[in-house]
Amino acid sequence: MITALPERPFGAVIEVRLAPTATEPQVEALVARLRGASGVDDVVYDREVLRRVLLTVRTVRQVVTVLATLLALAAFAAVAAVLRLGYYARRDEIDVLGLVGAPPRAISGPFIAEGVLQAAAGTALALVLLRLSIWALWRGPAAAWGRALQLPDVPFLTWQHALTLSMAAVVAGAIAGWVGSREIPR
Repeated sequence: MITALPERPFGAVIEVRLAPTATEPQVEALVARLRGASGVDDVVYDREVLRRVLLTVRTVRQVVTVLATLLALAAFAAVAAVLRLGYYARRDEIDVLGLVGAPPRAISGPFIAEGVLQAAAGTALALVLLRLSIWALWRGPAAAWGRALQLPDVPFLTWQHALTLSMAAVVAGAIAGWVGSREIPR
C-alpha cells in the first residue's frame, strides 16, 4: 500500500554544515542542544562515527602488529632451529676445525651466512607470493571475487617498505645464525 503513505513518511531531515572556524566545544554544545530540542528524534554527528571508525582501525593495527611480531618470532625460531640442526649434523667437522686452531669466527661464519641466505630467500619468496596474491585478487583470475566482495584496491608495498622488510629479515637471519651456532667451542 505504497499509495497510502503520506507525502513525507520519514519526517524532515536537516543537514548542518559547520563553519571551518567552529571549535570542538562549540560543535559539542550545538549537538547537545539539537539532541535536547523537542521534535528531534536523532542527531547523527559524523565525528562520533569517525571516532568509532578510527578506534576500530587502531585496534586492527594493534592486532596486526602483534600477529606480525609473533610470526617474525616464529620465523626467527625456525631459522635458528634449522641452523642448530646443521650444527649438530656437522659437529665432527666443527670439532676438527676447533682442534686445528680455526678461529671461532671462521667456524660460526658459515652458519651466520646460511641464516642470512635463508632469510633473504624467504623474504624474496614472501614478496613474490604477496605480489602474485594482490595481482590475482584485483587484476587476475580472482578479480570478480574481489569486486563481488567489494574489497578495496590494495597497493603493493613501496620499494622503501620492501627494502626495509628485506634488511630486517637479513639482520634477523644473521642473528638466528649466530644463535644457532652459539654452542661452537670458542
